Amino acid sequence: MSLASSGKHVRQLIPIGSWPTARSGTLKVVVAAAGGPVHIEGLCASVS
Repeated sequence: MSLASSGKHVRQLIPIGSWPTARSGTLKVVVAAAGGPVHIEGLCASVS
């Protein structure tokens, strides 16, 4: 996914990691570039 594009991205899946068992903790989302606003409408985690 290119963050440089001017259009909005819908239904993007961004893998963050894979673990064999469930984990707990805090997920920190950081916007790494200045520009327009970032809207996160949902977050999902699963153990596979």
